[in-house]
Formats: sequence, structure tokens, C-alpha cells
Amino acid sequence: MTSHTDSAIKKGATEQEIIETIKAGMMMSGGPGMIYGSKAIAAAEQFFGKHLA
Repeated sequence: MTSHTDSAIKKGATEQEIIETIKAGMMMSGGPGMIYGSKAIAAAEQFFGKHLA
């Protein structure tokens, strides 16, 4: 998750785009998506240095 988040930010993804992508993944994958989606949001928060969701 960290490398994907880092790559997305380096390619110009905004905070909102990252959050929308994570939410779409969470909706499409059910229970496992909820677990990993929250971890992905936490990873993005570390990169941006603030609370996102």
C-alpha cells in the first residue's frame, strides 16, 4: 500500500483522488476491502501528514 500511495502522489494524484480510489476498492471487495481500505487511508495520511477521511 505504501508503494502504491507513494507512486500515485509522485504522479500527481490529489488527496481526493486517492480517497475516492480507496473507497471504490472498499465498496467492490466487501469485508476484506474494509480492513485493507482503512490501512490504505492510514498510509495516505502519513504521506500527506494529516487526517484525510
